[in-house]
Amino acid sequence: MARKNWMPRSIPARARLLAHLDENLKHYKNELGIEQDDLDLVHKCNLMFIYLIKNKKNVASYLKALNSYFNELNEGKYGKNMSVIPKLSDFGLDPEIVPSNIFGFIRELRGILMTRHNYTFGIGLALMFYGAEINFKKDAYKPTIKVIVRGKTIKIITSVIDVKNHQIYLKIGKSKGFVIGQRMMSANMEFELPINTKNVGIPISIMLIGVIHDKEIGKYSDIVEILYKS
Repeated sequence: MARKNWMPRSIPARARLLAHLDENLKHYKNELGIEQDDLDLVHKCNLMFIYLIKNKKNVASYLKALNSYFNELNEGKYGKNMSVIPKLSDFGLDPEIVPSNIFGFIRELRGILMTRHNYTFGIGLALMFYGAEINFKKDAYKPTIKVIVRGKTIKIITSVIDVKNHQIYLKIGKSKGFVIGQRMMSANMEFELPINTKNVGIPISIMLIGVIHDKEIGKYSDIVEILYKS
């Protein structure tokens, strides 16, 4: 299937990609043999990108306010209150310096990870390593799913490249069928179940289905089974 270029061009989209990798690459560290140094560098790159985007906006807002003040000072209306001179806001603490061409580094890291033995197309989708499908067929869509349990918190990771929203379905314990859970509006979601397991693990089955315009589409994801303790 043909797909668009995976690397976004716009700065907001690149910021989303970097933040997504910073949050989710670590969950594939063992599967793909990702070096901790690479995870650390992705995190530092994300912090630097956030810092510069935020402060570019601060500078733009300051220049707008400064120009307005200057115009009033130059030939503004008589009696205008000029007591508050625009100030450039505090940039905050400097992040750790990273090398130039950070998205060149991301491209290289992607290429390396795609050669790893345990790499799959589903993992690539979950990490946003592919662009959107050009001729997307709703009926054939099947979500990717990865489930991580830490204590009583369940985290689900999926791909939002082709479909932005997903419905969670759960089968709890010995119940015969799946029940509807929360709606996922992003690539990952954390939640707890309002049940008391009395310190005994209860098997939970989890699956996803895509949602477009508030209607379920395509096929159900693979079913992931976990042992849950409240």
